[in-house]
Amino acid sequence: MTLAFNATADDTLVWENLNPASLPPAIAKQYEAYRAAYANAKAAREAFEATMRAAVVAPAGKSLVMGYRFGKLSYAFAPVKATKASASLVDFAKLARK
Repeated sequence: MTLAFNATADDTLVWENLNPASLPPAIAKQYEAYRAAYANAKAAREAFEATMRAAVVAPAGKSLVMGYRFGKLSYAFAPVKATKASASLVDFAKLARK
């Protein structure tokens, strides 16, 4: 398998999107195994973080966030972010009086 090489003068990484459907079967199987393991790890991380947030009293206006860089477990208290409005579209007919 040959992949295109796009170099830059300053060695900046040039990311290209790869179509997973184009992978040979043996590699596609490994990719799917990776994706399943990632999904399981993400679910375990989210469950762990929810348990930590339930067990820790955060200062007013702050939320517990977790970090995992370099294999070390760390935490910080970050400002609680306001929820953003939904980006999905709503039909006017749902809002109009009947």
